[in-house]
Amino acid sequence: NIEDFRIYPNPARGKIMLRVNLPDKRKVGIKIYDVCGRLVYQEGIRRTHVGMNEVLIRPEGLSAGVYFVQFNAGDYQDVKKVVLVQ
Repeated sequence: NIEDFRIYPNPARGKIMLRVNLPDKRKVGIKIYDVCGRLVYQEGIRRTHVGMNEVLIRPEGLSAGVYFVQFNAGDYQDVKKVVLVQ
């Protein structure tokens, strides 16, 4: 059971931290979409460990606005809204 998936800071400036508590080792993927549903950032599969995991994202080239971060870990998927500011 995956717990405590959070994004901070929100609103974010220059970097986004994802935090998630995983019950086992999993491969995870991260995608960011703009409000029109276009994929604007994708991070390849990375390996995690049991317990709390933090992932730093530096979505360079994205303008200020609202985005949606999709987090995939095995059969788990969640989407959170994040606001980027200049």
